[in-house]
Amino acid sequence: MKHKILATVVTYNRLHLLKNCLKAVRAQSYLPTDILIVDNCSTDGTEKFVRENYPEILYLKLAENTGSGGGQHNAFKFAYENGYDYIWTMDDDGVPDENCLEKLIMNDIAKESALVNSLVVDIENPDKLAFGIYDGDLLIKTVYAVKTMTIKGWCSPFNSTLAHRNVMARIGFPNKKLFIWGDEQEYLFRAKKHGIDLYIVADSIIRHPGSFNRLNMEIPLEGFWKIYFLIRNMLSYQKNKYNCITAYCVNFICFILYAYQILNSQKDNRPEKAKIMLFAYFHGITNNLDLTIDEVKRLLK
Repeated sequence: MKHKILATVVTYNRLHLLKNCLKAVRAQSYLPTDILIVDNCSTDGTEKFVRENYPEILYLKLAENTGSGGGQHNAFKFAYENGYDYIWTMDDDGVPDENCLEKLIMNDIAKESALVNSLVVDIENPDKLAFGIYDGDLLIKTVYAVKTMTIKGWCSPFNSTLAHRNVMARIGFPNKKLFIWGDEQEYLFRAKKHGIDLYIVADSIIRHPGSFNRLNMEIPLEGFWKIYFLIRNMLSYQKNKYNCITAYCVNFICFILYAYQILNSQKDNRPEKAKIMLFAYFHGITNNLDLTIDEVKRLLK
């Protein structure tokens, strides 16, 4: 029996990337039942392009930019409430290989109690992984270091991730308040907490921009709001994970290490950037996740 699968792509003002993603999703050897675009209120002509060129694609345009966290929350919610067996989800900067979904869904590990992920390969360097993955205690950064066809105990949420509706029923949807950078780890934590099996299928490939060096480069002040969400979400996640005095110690150490690494790479506007990181620290340790992106941007002024 063919499964009812919803392929979802979260996008925001990146039509040039979305075109490549959609082309790859529509060319799959195992086609999903439906494709859903979750549009975070784009203003670059995304909706017009999709509706005119792909009228069969489902389209959910949100009233405001809710980031990856909000976009994925709505994608999972749509899949669950509309009776799909599986969601196969990604952001608009991912490009899945032709047999990507087939390798996931036809694998015996794609069961009702698992999150199953493709191997996320750097789109500009096919020898490297876009994100580090853990095989036990071993951190793997290159494709050549992947020695097995299936890696158990890890996945890279929202980058060609296959989730059964029973998983959603057990752990809920992604946290829409996290916006960006950290929503993946929080969902991974919840999955582990609820005993969900995690797998990476090494011959199912999605190509994605690498992220290893994003903290070791100069970040313009107008784009530093992303660092706020990174630090705040990480500290909130750590607090909820340990939920004791250990959490405060771990949070403080993590903050010092992150702040040093980031500020050491910055040449301009260091006082303003330090200020936004302090806001992120206090909001993270108090679980204050209510600030919108516009409110965060105002903190930079």
